[in-house]
Amino acid sequence: MRGEGRQRVPHLRSLSDALTPPPAAPPRPDEINGAASNEICAAEINSTIVHLLRVHAGRAPTNAETVLTSDLAVVTLRDCLTAAERTLADEGLSALAMEVRTALHEGIRAQATAVVEEITGLPVVAYLTAQQEEPDVAIIAFVFAPPAAPSGSRR
Repeated sequence: MRGEGRQRVPHLRSLSDALTPPPAAPPRPDEINGAASNEICAAEINSTIVHLLRVHAGRAPTNAETVLTSDLAVVTLRDCLTAAERTLADEGLSALAMEVRTALHEGIRAQATAVVEEITGLPVVAYLTAQQEEPDVAIIAFVFAPPAAPSGSRR
């Protein structure tokens, strides 16, 4: 047996063998191509939400900005109330005007969520909206699923 060298048992690994890395989680928006990709995704989300509101409300907000992180996308909308909603608010029916705006945001939920998932490649697990009459500001937030934990890790 001398001179034959060491024989390996096939089902055992040596400590010097490289471990197979766990499958990688899908890249987050800010990891794809850095900040430039993040800005492009944010701009696409911004224009899509503005378009959806223009189509469904009859007018778009005069100002919109989207902030995109690895965990969420938040779209801030300014001057977004329609003439009808503004009339309701001016006549002392602010609660009804905000209820109409909330219903509109719920009405675009499925389309907006689908587009954000397509743009970012990440699953949206929560869609949240809020708005107020004065100042006329609204937000729509999309919360992404947390990245998958590497296999074998504990929380």
